[in-house]
Amino acid sequence: MIIRRRVHSSGSVSWQLDYGLVNGRRKMISFESREAAETALRVAGGAKKRLGMLGVMASPAEMGEFLMLKERLNASGASLLEAVEFYTAHARRLSDPLLLPAAVMRFRQAKEDAGCSVRYHRQLGVSLGSLARWLPLRLVHEVKRDEVEAWLRASGWGPKTRNNYLGDVRAFFAWAMREGLCTMNPTLQIEKSRMGDDEIATLTVGQCELLLRGALKQRTMMGFVVLGLFGGLRPAEIQRLDWSAVDLHERTVVIAGAKAKTRRRRVVDLSVNAVAWLRAGVPASQRAGLICGTFWDARWRMFRRSLGWAVGSCEKGMTERKVKAVQGDWPHNALRHTYASMHHALHQDEAKLQAQMGHESATMLHRHYRALKTRKEAERFWALKP
Repeated sequence: MIIRRRVHSSGSVSWQLDYGLVNGRRKMISFESREAAETALRVAGGAKKRLGMLGVMASPAEMGEFLMLKERLNASGASLLEAVEFYTAHARRLSDPLLLPAAVMRFRQAKEDAGCSVRYHRQLGVSLGSLARWLPLRLVHEVKRDEVEAWLRASGWGPKTRNNYLGDVRAFFAWAMREGLCTMNPTLQIEKSRMGDDEIATLTVGQCELLLRGALKQRTMMGFVVLGLFGGLRPAEIQRLDWSAVDLHERTVVIAGAKAKTRRRRVVDLSVNAVAWLRAGVPASQRAGLICGTFWDARWRMFRRSLGWAVGSCEKGMTERKVKAVQGDWPHNALRHTYASMHHALHQDEAKLQAQMGHESATMLHRHYRALKTRKEAERFWALKP
């Protein structure tokens, strides 16, 4: 940076401070006196020494904003470089901003187009629909973690339901990131609710026999009941399965990766009594096509209701009046939980049970299924035959 004396055609004199090239262009400012130019030179030199070329390039307004932001970063323990690196690593150009309810509808449509089960599609309508009603005017990229946490706390759901709904919301925001509707998933740091032992409920041996005897009369129920009760398959997995996946001679069920919750292929062993029930309840000529068929959810509810269970909170009063709900409420995921607890009680083989159920670790087995059933109960359960 240098100062030059300039004589104009009018005879007047000015003093020009040449800052050099700034952003590819020469920056020069004229002053009426040499003293003013020298003062500007000293200020620019000091700014350049402290802040580099930024001190020369930035306008006073830009310098004020820079210093304010630098102070805020210092208070959080981050540097300007760290802030820039974080932004460039995570920031993406958003597509057109979309309100949360509209995005939820688009997500459910995408899942339906991808072939998700009717049950899962309906569940997304309940869970994500509730969040959309909670934040009806919020754009997807504006949703914050504390808003999702407040929604989960305020709704009065039990731990199991909260965890299921949290999983749905996480899946939604992961999809929204891929679609360019937001740049971060606000749910990743939300912890799941802790579940007590009372969250896992199972069927008694007598109730299991009641189900099986009922399925002998309504044969379309037998495949679902047996594969859930004696194979531990998830309800959604059974609903996707074709009878071709069941080999009664080899006593196995093959769960293809596309049909499994974890997207990992696994082979489930069937017990001797499971094969006996399937042979007795489903003739060979009928073991073709989908195991569950159409309108499954409604038919499954009607079947349980006919055996004396209260099914669904909205139906409980009506069911109790008609059949007196002699079996009580139907436990959540009852077939799979009964299978796991009975298997653990008889075999005490957590590695085998983990592989059968498709769990990624034995943590859930330790937490939920140990000591739920006695060995004597398990022996009676695995001895049930038609």
